[in-house]
Amino acid sequence: MAINTFRKDSTERANPLIRSLAVRTMGCIGSEQMLDYLIAPLDDAMNDEDPYVRKTAAICVAKVFEVNQSKVEEAGLVNKLRDMLNDGNGMVVSNAAVAVSEI
Repeated sequence: MAINTFRKDSTERANPLIRSLAVRTMGCIGSEQMLDYLIAPLDDAMNDEDPYVRKTAAICVAKVFEVNQSKVEEAGLVNKLRDMLNDGNGMVVSNAAVAVSEI
């Protein structure tokens, strides 16, 4: 039930902090079963309009990569992470660089 709440919070349009915390929390759980529920919200967070959500998503990709590399690569998240290195926000770029470096 908690997973459904996190997924719902990851689409909360009114508050970017709620979206980023939901994605970060799901990413920190670090279990193989969580990945099926996390990939879509993480993908959305990487394209979010708010830079705080994008930078949180970048770090989350590195954490999820440790759990299952192939799922992350199949979902195209590593390529999106590389694209984030060209983001217009320095906070997003620096976190993307750290994530790519960890991967």
